[in-house]
Amino acid sequence: MIPELNQAMALLQEVIEDNTVSKNIKAAADSCIKILKDETCETCVKCDRAIQVLNITDDPNMNMYTKTLIWQVISLLESQI
Repeated sequence: MIPELNQAMALLQEVIEDNTVSKNIKAAADSCIKILKDETCETCVKCDRAIQVLNITDDPNMNMYTKTLIWQVISLLESQI
């Protein structure tokens, strides 16, 4: 698998394991990991779908640290499109 995708999934896993993150953010992160692991799609398609799911950074319940992680993931995924 592409190193950037592995790094993105590791950051998303960090979000999921953070006890301060709300359930809807964790669900979005989990959904993205599943999308990125899908072997039936091309990399650019997977990345685009995951970015669409991650457009949740305007959530008022999200702390700045989590926003920064999500932005990092989006940046990694954008580099693969």
